[in-house]
Amino acid sequence: MPKKRQDGRYEIKVRVSKPNEPRKYKAVYGSTLREVQERKRALEAEVQAGIDALANPSVDNIIDDWLAIKAVKNRTQTVVSYTSAMKTIREMIGTRQARTVDVPTARETIAAIAKDISPNKANRCRKLSSSAWDDAIMRGVLASNPWQRVPVLPHKVADKRALTDAELSAIDRADLLPMDRALISVLRYTGCRIGEAMALNISDLDFATRTIRISKTLYNITPGPTKTKAGNRHVPMPQVLIDILTDYLTNYHPGGEILFPSRAGTYIGTSSRDKRWKAITRRIFGDDAPADFTPHIFRHTYASTLVKKQIPPTTAQLLLGHDSLRTTLQTYTHFGYQDIDTEAVRSIFDKSSSNRSSNTTETTEISQCV
Repeated sequence: MPKKRQDGRYEIKVRVSKPNEPRKYKAVYGSTLREVQERKRALEAEVQAGIDALANPSVDNIIDDWLAIKAVKNRTQTVVSYTSAMKTIREMIGTRQARTVDVPTARETIAAIAKDISPNKANRCRKLSSSAWDDAIMRGVLASNPWQRVPVLPHKVADKRALTDAELSAIDRADLLPMDRALISVLRYTGCRIGEAMALNISDLDFATRTIRISKTLYNITPGPTKTKAGNRHVPMPQVLIDILTDYLTNYHPGGEILFPSRAGTYIGTSSRDKRWKAITRRIFGDDAPADFTPHIFRHTYASTLVKKQIPPTTAQLLLGHDSLRTTLQTYTHFGYQDIDTEAVRSIFDKSSSNRSSNTTETTEISQCV
């Protein structure tokens, strides 16, 4: 039977030794009777499964083991993404014993992430934590998965869009540092991903052929392969970008092979890059920056511009480094009624109607002659 402690919590002792072994007990605690009973059942399940209930792996241990397994079968970029997402879980409950993470704890953790960051982030943390716990269960380290009983939170998928003419004009007028101007221009006029831009070397710029070679992306401070094989590509440089890069390299580049180096001459890490982007945003928009003004919005803008200017979709697919044409058309191109050339549409049917009328006249004349 549970007993109530002086601190207000309830306590139950559970036998964790096998029948033929000296008796060993482990205490579980809860702020309510329901909570302590739930933890009792979880511990009994571990004992039943033959798990050493006296071992105390932390949440960090569970995550580390899971990431190590993922690193064997997944691309570097995927593992980096998992590591980044699980950082939030580590910060909140990383030092706790994994066995003390019950359903109420899991729900409270996900609710806090949803409130402080976003429901999307919370759902991702829930999904990855559940995967880590499933792995621990398969390895015989844990017996139950509390994350599976945390409901998926409702969330709104953000609408993707291209930059407006007014926003592009604001960028042109902004007083940006030379490196920031060069970086934002590479994003704008090549449509590359931010990791691809930050991984560029000066040798990737070919001013003779007026192209940029994109062959790698940055994983924090380490260059690695592009997101997909199609990501290896050569993108044309318009004259406006050539002029900006030439000025930057001639007058402001600090030296070395890296196009956008840190003060130490190394690749810029993710944290420093994010701080730099916030500073760029403030210089352009002040305190009125659109919430969706991220480096990736330039990729959407580039794709939309290509297709709206009647560049063949398959060409846009190659320039963006997409494996699938469907991704290019459905995810990265943004059309509205303002993009429709109404005169061109009218002329198609006017010409068709005119041709039919002409054919009818000719047929009538021939009939009369016969």
